Amino acid sequence: PQPVPLPPSPTAGRRPQQRRSNGIAVVAPPGSALGPTRIIRRSRPVNSTISTQQPTPRHQPHHERGRCCRTRIFRFPFCLGCGSASPMTAPAPVRARVVLRNPKSSKHHRGHGHGHGRGGGPVSSGSARLRGAWLERRELIALVASCILFLYAVTSLVIHSVLVRSTPGGSADLDPLGVDGYEPDDGGDNSEGGEDPGWERLDGRDEERKKKKRNRGGGGKNRIDDDGTDLDASYPRIRAEYDAKFPSDDRERMIEFARSLRKREYVPIEGESMPYDVNDCPSAPPEGYPMAWPVLDVLENWNPDDATPRARIYQGLCRFDAATEYDKALTYRKAELPFVIRDDPVVLPTVERWNQPEYLTRILGRTATYRSDYAETNHLMFFRTKNLKRVPEGWKEPTTERDISYPDWLEKARRADEEEWEPDHPHWYFRLNGKSRDGRGYLFEELPFFRPRENFYMIDPTDARGINCRFGMRGNTAENHFDGSRNFIALFGGERRYFLSHPGQCPNLALYPARHPSGRHSAVNWADPDLERYPQFERALVNEVVLQGGDVLYLPTNWFHHIVSLNTNFQCNARSGMTDHYLSEIRECGFKA
Repeated sequence: PQPVPLPPSPTAGRRPQQRRSNGIAVVAPPGSALGPTRIIRRSRPVNSTISTQQPTPRHQPHHERGRCCRTRIFRFPFCLGCGSASPMTAPAPVRARVVLRNPKSSKHHRGHGHGHGRGGGPVSSGSARLRGAWLERRELIALVASCILFLYAVTSLVIHSVLVRSTPGGSADLDPLGVDGYEPDDGGDNSEGGEDPGWERLDGRDEERKKKKRNRGGGGKNRIDDDGTDLDASYPRIRAEYDAKFPSDDRERMIEFARSLRKREYVPIEGESMPYDVNDCPSAPPEGYPMAWPVLDVLENWNPDDATPRARIYQGLCRFDAATEYDKALTYRKAELPFVIRDDPVVLPTVERWNQPEYLTRILGRTATYRSDYAETNHLMFFRTKNLKRVPEGWKEPTTERDISYPDWLEKARRADEEEWEPDHPHWYFRLNGKSRDGRGYLFEELPFFRPRENFYMIDPTDARGINCRFGMRGNTAENHFDGSRNFIALFGGERRYFLSHPGQCPNLALYPARHPSGRHSAVNWADPDLERYPQFERALVNEVVLQGGDVLYLPTNWFHHIVSLNTNFQCNARSGMTDHYLSEIRECGFKA
């Protein structure tokens, strides 16, 4: 049968009808089948009458959607599916015209209907598109702001974990003899370009060392004796007991006690021919201060492996009396030159307490253990493999970390003094570390002048590096090296010999490169220098000084020092800030900050 044509629509040729529903006006083309209650949604495409095409899924592939990929926030100029820079050519389906009307109940829009009455007039589809674009722009701004806040939070956490670690009264994992921040000019561990000849990978040895650290018991952090005594809780009572016995306001008594600890006097070898007297230096640093001599002459006079004292040494540093020459010491400190200050009233109380029998045992505990350095010989070379991927072939860790109680270490140290241990005997460095932003903890109570507050010893408290204590035994040797910050070194008992060199001597001191585990430390054995392998060492210039109880040595940034313990001694140091006075010499030597 022939199809029967439909009768013409009664609305043919008339003006399009407009219906409203909940503030949405829908305009249908003439002749459409739009019923009286039919509402066309914005997401439903239509043709001239009514479309049966289903809404396009949001995550449907671009070739099925028939148009270039878009997201709600970003509108990319290329297709995310195929990477094409031009939009899809498939014709977009015809959509019904949608006209938005402001709600009549909105008081905000009253009087702004552009002549369409009290309730506001219709808003064109162009305005709707502008409004949608503005919403997308606001969402983009919110996303960018969220990303910035997230990055700021992560950065703050990293900085906090690295720089604001605080372990009041306990042990902090600090660098005992060095300073972070120096790296080689040749690119670090040479991770690009293959293996270096003569170097090998760590093969997990650093991870094993970290595991041992994590599994280490005690470590001085809890400070609990085996009998259950809380050492931090009992410290105020013990301290009050000794303060009552030895009041700190009796300066004459403390000076006499410190002098009684100094068993001998060291005389400069060339004292008469020197342009200044080391015990009565001028108010301003003289030209060429401090004097230095060929390193081989200094070592020939007193070999570093021999801990037996010598009466005459190559001393070039000034020694100031704190009571009468404080201003001189301040002048030399401002000039960033090394010196020794003696019998400071703020240091002497610690000297007197620490040399009393049983005092350190009572505050450190009889069984509580502390992480210490151990070596099979007297050479305790510093090393670090934390950020290294390769080490020299055949290299072995020169020291190991072991836990030991203070009474056990003291017994070994006294045996070394009595039996005059040789260099091939085992040696220990007993370590105490403290770091606190507000200067809390028993170490800061014992050494109040090292609190992070501005004073003669804390030049830049905002960059304080905490307190590092190293108790040495006869023969202990810390190899020659430099530190990248100011350093005040206080000796509270015993004797230590220091060799000092100007940073300009760096090329002659034969240092390991920064990427070496013992970087910025001398590769030369000063007790038996190999001049065939390191011929430049013969040209090095050094001077020396022996610190005794009550002495404090100032080392400016980047000054070299080689340390030898002459007997059982108690030494603590604190670093604060840095200067660039000698930075050029260090950079010329192959290191950069």
